[in-house]
Amino acid sequence: YRSHSELKEFTLKSELPRMDYEVLVADVNAKEGRKLVTPEEIRSYFDDADIDEESELCIRSANQSLLADPLAMLTGEGSGKIIHSGSFYSTVIANSCTFKIDLRHEGERRVKIYCELAVCVPSGDDSTEETEETSATSATLELARANLIIQFGPSPTATPSGPLIKYTLSSIVPSLSSSPDDAQALQLAAVALARDRNTHIRKTDDPVPDSRRDSIRSRFLSKVKTFSQS
Repeated sequence: YRSHSELKEFTLKSELPRMDYEVLVADVNAKEGRKLVTPEEIRSYFDDADIDEESELCIRSANQSLLADPLAMLTGEGSGKIIHSGSFYSTVIANSCTFKIDLRHEGERRVKIYCELAVCVPSGDDSTEETEETSATSATLELARANLIIQFGPSPTATPSGPLIKYTLSSIVPSLSSSPDDAQALQLAAVALARDRNTHIRKTDDPVPDSRRDSIRSRFLSKVKTFSQS
């Protein structure tokens, strides 16, 4: 972040207007410090040329760049991964991100991000007429929601071993149930994924046999259960 001064402008101009930010700063009149929450007051504070390097690095990092490494760590094949781009063409969508920047104490300044991620696969539902309102929801099927917490402290004294960087996957909650609608959605997604991977499952004019439907549903629900128990 020291060599990327442009990230400060990216945070203040691109990220600040569209995400939730909270900045705690020292205040001699308030023991717990003063909280800045509006884009205007946050931008005004960081426009001050006298902020120290530690605070400068915090605002440079308080954007989606901090999500890159943990998402890469969660992507791949095998256990412990929630984004299986190869097997299931899965992706994550950030539903919400809240940035909390604590600048009250020198040597302990840090950024904390609370991010809710939707784990999705292609829905396989290409029969719905696409509109501006339905295109995003019809293109993907949400399997689960994951809550990711990221902490970053740039100071060499942030921890006994140096700067702080910590990723915590606090929870994964399945988004689907055993309802008929969810079962049908899983079936559509499974058939589409199987077709795209050149397996023997094909869409035909005949209804999908119950045994095959149950097998598809069981595999997907098993995967969702694995997510929730990880």
